[in-house]
Amino acid sequence: MSSLISNYPKMKKLLSSLKQARLQKNYTQEYIASELNISVRSFRKIESGETELTVSRLQHIARILEVDPVVFIEAEKPKPEKAVDRTPESSTSSTRSEAQLMSIIDKQITLVEKLENLLSLSLREKNKD
Repeated sequence: MSSLISNYPKMKKLLSSLKQARLQKNYTQEYIASELNISVRSFRKIESGETELTVSRLQHIARILEVDPVVFIEAEKPKPEKAVDRTPESSTSSTRSEAQLMSIIDKQITLVEKLENLLSLSLREKNKD
């Protein structure tokens, strides 16, 4: 089965960061799955990106790993972009491809920002309790 995240490098990096945090704690996939009350196979699919990682699941995993879930998001904040020549003279097919890539990157950044906002709101709500 192909990974759902193959076209989303930021999500791929987030899951990689999550896996690194798990390994730093010397936690097995079996242990995390047990704590999440899911099968090991289900956790493997989450960690590999074959299954969608929800915000609530990310928060739960972060609690198990004893880290702030925002750490995974902040590691993925976009770096300043290099200037791209978008003059009419440079309107070649490669420039159009760059424009398409920029559009995709902008959408991914928007998704990451929305995830950050959801996490922040959720953490604020949790802290109110």
